[in-house]
Amino acid sequence: FGQHHVLHSVFNPRAHSNSQLSPELRAYNSVVLTNLGNTLHRLNCVDGALLCLHKAERHAPHDTNIMLSIAYALHMQAIDEWDTNKGTLEEAVDVYHRVLADRPGDPVATDLLTLALELSMCSVHVDPKQDEFALRSLDEIGLLTLETIGSPSNASSDEDSDEAMDIEEDSD
Repeated sequence: FGQHHVLHSVFNPRAHSNSQLSPELRAYNSVVLTNLGNTLHRLNCVDGALLCLHKAERHAPHDTNIMLSIAYALHMQAIDEWDTNKGTLEEAVDVYHRVLADRPGDPVATDLLTLALELSMCSVHVDPKQDEFALRSLDEIGLLTLETIGSPSNASSDEDSDEAMDIEEDSD
């Protein structure tokens, strides 16, 4: 009765501190918590995902895969909560930098950092109260309508297409 399943220690809030766990159990805890965090993130439960990922990071503080998962979750949270929470994007950028410090040139971290920096630059330049154009869709400003895409004035006439065919036939 005194023995518990190994997963009990992962989810038990009164579990032993990290220093008392064996290295194997700490590694196992970090893997389980990382997988749970990534799963929760895919289910759009970002707060729970970040909680699990931060706990996983405590078990394996130098694991760049965990850091990358945290940065990605923060990045997506910043996009989802754009109007209310711009600090998470800055935090994501900081974590991407930490990942790249340990794994220079990592293509995933580099691409995600680039996207996060581009997004942060957009936030600097777009003011919803002053720049209404940036918030309208293409069809609202008249760039994407059925009339401009498939209007007869844009289509070539039968005579034009016959001349084009004659040119093609002569070149053979």
